[in-house]
Amino acid sequence: MELDSELITHWESLLKPLFPEGSQFEVNPRSSDFKARTSWKLRTDPARPGKISKVIVVIISAEAASDYKGKSAQRQQSDDSKLQTFIQVNIAKHDPDHNNPSTVRPPEVEWIVDSSILNS
Repeated sequence: MELDSELITHWESLLKPLFPEGSQFEVNPRSSDFKARTSWKLRTDPARPGKISKVIVVIISAEAASDYKGKSAQRQQSDDSKLQTFIQVNIAKHDPDHNNPSTVRPPEVEWIVDSSILNS
C-alpha cells in the first residue's frame, strides 16, 4: 500500500527545512514507507568543490505512518514534533564527510523512524 500524497507532502514540508540550505531532497512516492533521500554540497574540500555529503535516507515505517494517520490532529502535532526532534538530534551527531573518490557514489546512512519513536 502506497502512502497518500497529502501525508508525503506534509512530512516533506516538516523535514526538508531541517537539512542544510541547498540540500537535494527526494521522496519516493511509490513506497509503503515514507522514504526521503537527502544530500548537499560539503564545500569543505577545496580540491573537490562539488563534493556531496553522505546520503541520508530517512525512512518512516509503514506501521508508523498507519499509526499516525489514525491519531487525532493534536496527537499528530505531537508526533510531528517528535519526528523533527529525532532528525535534529541525528543531524547534530552526523558527520556528512566521507573519503569516497569522486567516481564512487557517497555512502548512505539510514535513519529509521518507527512507531516506538513517535509513541515515546
